[in-house]
Amino acid sequence: MAAFELNELEGSLFKHEGASENAPVLKGEIKVGGIIYETSIWKNISKAGNTWFKAKLTHPDNAWVAPQNLDEPLKEDDIPW
Repeated sequence: MAAFELNELEGSLFKHEGASENAPVLKGEIKVGGIIYETSIWKNISKAGNTWFKAKLTHPDNAWVAPQNLDEPLKEDDIPW
């Protein structure tokens, strides 16, 4: 049987039984730009009683920082090696 492979801009989420009430209700992975992000979803209730969900994607390299300006080409000083 072939291993499961995520398609671009798709993912999978599974019910998560967290240790606390603040833990996410769903966890999984989503593939964006060829990178597989850990995904967490929390269920919330607004003051008006409406249910809403909060999502968080975590890059696999926790030290990663989003580029500030994608319109400008990299300069020699911007490359770390």
